[in-house]
Amino acid sequence: MIIPSKYELLKHNSLFIGALVLDLLKQQPLNFFSLYNKIYYDKRRKISYLNLLDTLTFLFLADLVYYSNNKIHFKYDSQKTLF
Repeated sequence: MIIPSKYELLKHNSLFIGALVLDLLKQQPLNFFSLYNKIYYDKRRKISYLNLLDTLTFLFLADLVYYSNNKIHFKYDSQKTLF
């Protein structure tokens, strides 16, 4: 679900997963499965592929990430702020 609801668990919320994704993508660009494995195993967050795909769609629509050469990149330089 792209739009968060009050009945959704926080650990499955797109905004919460998006924060994890952006934190990992600031370090290095990753492909989808590497990103999923880092969140699922390293961060110990039990999310599904569909939750991650919805979150990446949300981040793409918010213009925070882009896809190039089979990798997902954080769009903004770490020296700049978003606003």
